[in-house]
Amino acid sequence: MLLLAGLACVLAGSSLLRTGWTQADAVTIPALLLFSWSLTAFSLARLFSAPVEHPGPGARWHERSLFRLRRTALWCLGLVMLGVGLALLLLTWQLLRTWLAS
Repeated sequence: MLLLAGLACVLAGSSLLRTGWTQADAVTIPALLLFSWSLTAFSLARLFSAPVEHPGPGARWHERSLFRLRRTALWCLGLVMLGVGLALLLLTWQLLRTWLAS
């Protein structure tokens, strides 16, 4: 994922240096979208890579409350990631429309 993000940065940078700031839309918009999607996928993979371990039946109260707090935080991060994904989907649609129209 990070390799794709780096490739997108190199592609966009070389496009801007080679053609100038105004004619760089041919490669810059797809590179920006590739960068955004790859970083979002990387963040999603890193945030939710391992589930929170459930404490056993003989666990102390602070272990159980810490488990609930971590699980609630993961639920909140999951909702935030859904929002980011929907916003990125709308951004992708708008940028692709702009890119195809030019």
